[in-house]
Amino acid sequence: MPLYGIGTVARLTGVKPDTLRVWERRYHLGASHKSPTGRRQYTQTDLDHLQLISALVQSGTRIGEIANSDRKTLEHLLESSTGTAAAAPRPRVTFVGQRLAGWLEEHQGYLAKCNARITSSSVIEFLEAASSREFQCDALVVESTSLGPEAWRRLNSARECLGDPCLMILADSISDHWREELDRAGVASAPFPPEPTELAYYLAHGITERETEAGHSSLADLVSRRPHSFSDKQLRDLQEASLDGYQKLVSMVQDLNELEDTCASRDGDTWQQAASNAVIYALVRQARWLTERALETAVSPHGRS
Repeated sequence: MPLYGIGTVARLTGVKPDTLRVWERRYHLGASHKSPTGRRQYTQTDLDHLQLISALVQSGTRIGEIANSDRKTLEHLLESSTGTAAAAPRPRVTFVGQRLAGWLEEHQGYLAKCNARITSSSVIEFLEAASSREFQCDALVVESTSLGPEAWRRLNSARECLGDPCLMILADSISDHWREELDRAGVASAPFPPEPTELAYYLAHGITERETEAGHSSLADLVSRRPHSFSDKQLRDLQEASLDGYQKLVSMVQDLNELEDTCASRDGDTWQQAASNAVIYALVRQARWLTERALETAVSPHGRS
């Protein structure tokens, strides 16, 4: 189970650490765990809950009104108040291998978009246990020192027990023969330690591509959206109103909304292209958010006085 420090949670929620501490004191919205030294440790469930709280607060809801609400209520409020549906369920990803578990400790940001199960047991131990346990996952990331016929047979057997997830193999070395075999089987492979951007691409694109082909979702459905401050109707009303020359600002927000949707639906044939698309989307989203802040200032009584 991944655990996040308060700094990581602050970055992923957009809420300052000091504010998180205040929420903990006043509303009991704290971390579920603490380290032996007393440092706050947030679980994935804690993070998901705080992201919903943060989205609603950014849309204008008062923290005191929602602090004690459960997840279902928060998701309903977010959709009804902003017109933005709650984020799609995170894919279930199982990471296997002692070195991989250690690597993830230093790169926890890659766990933010998935429900992670991390095991530091050896691949053989995991494969033996997988056949006797009842759990499934959407993706399996395995760290292995080598790959041969017996290991490949065991991996395929484990995949059947886990619900036939996507598979990525991270190995110190993979022969050309086995790389061709993996390509034919639709299995991703990379050296260990992985290139961070390549792993991020696999988690974001590889799983999504498989689900899309199966008709479960589209790429845009899995993009985490920052809530909009103005609905389409509000923007149309502002465009028709006299704003002392600020109609251009309204148009900019409308254009950036459209551009953000376009960027969210873009795909890439390679992980490099997908990474570039992700950066472009993030920058456009930030530009839209900043422009909304400017428009809010323009239409507020203080800004217009």
